[in-house]
Amino acid sequence: MRAFVRLRIAFDEKNHSIICRELLIDADVTPGGEPETRTKAYYERRPCGCYVEDAALILAVITLSIQSLTEKSRTGGQRHADLCAGRYER
Repeated sequence: MRAFVRLRIAFDEKNHSIICRELLIDADVTPGGEPETRTKAYYERRPCGCYVEDAALILAVITLSIQSLTEKSRTGGQRHADLCAGRYER
């Protein structure tokens, strides 16, 4: 499965959505989607940074998992090549 699909699934499982308006349902946001002035208070009541952190941590775990599998595949393939070296030599 591609990393971005795994990220989407894991993020959705943890946060119950990947849609911004659904993630912000409990945040004090302006009805109608009208933009607000970006003040310190605006950012303090919005959980966006937490969701970005969640996504980054999930992606880090996925990336490390992929790297680990890739490394195991490489070393396993090399062991196989070493074991079979000379088998087909004449």
